[in-house]
Amino acid sequence: MRTPVATSVVNQRRRRKSATMKSGVLVVVRGPAPDRLLGYVGNLFSGCDNVAVHLAYIASALPAGLLETGGSENADVLERVESNLRAQQRRWMRSADRGPLAILGAAREALVRAGVPRQLVHTCLSSPLDAREPVEEILILARERQCETVVVAHQPHAWYSELVGTHLAEQLVRQAKGFAVWVID
Repeated sequence: MRTPVATSVVNQRRRRKSATMKSGVLVVVRGPAPDRLLGYVGNLFSGCDNVAVHLAYIASALPAGLLETGGSENADVLERVESNLRAQQRRWMRSADRGPLAILGAAREALVRAGVPRQLVHTCLSSPLDAREPVEEILILARERQCETVVVAHQPHAWYSELVGTHLAEQLVRQAKGFAVWVID
């Protein structure tokens, strides 16, 4: 059994350790980030120096026509066709990256203006080559960046989507075991 003095020392160590540890929050940005989402996150973490905010943009998947070739029996022709396909994929990704990078940059600046320390705001963009569902990609990013909380905006959608529960926020709430999920309306 611990004495009150020993318990006090242990609690002080825990507080000191938690004050130096950085926890993480993954903020999912889909399209231009809603002002309400960034305002909420900015107000909540303004001046906090122990919470890293990771802004994540889930890229669109490659168009079906850029996923695979029809193949060829001739090895030389197949190599040329696949090389051409990879070049087309790279061109598509370069052009597709411009929008999300600008959106992430604007979101980052909004958080910095709100008072979140610049060195604690990070951005990440998923790869269009990942064949994962957006929810799965978000949870992978949260684990990789050691985020305990995922923040996502709930945007209005059709009644059918509500009925079958295909909205991203709803899927995250159902599948995010071990994470806190904040849905900002």
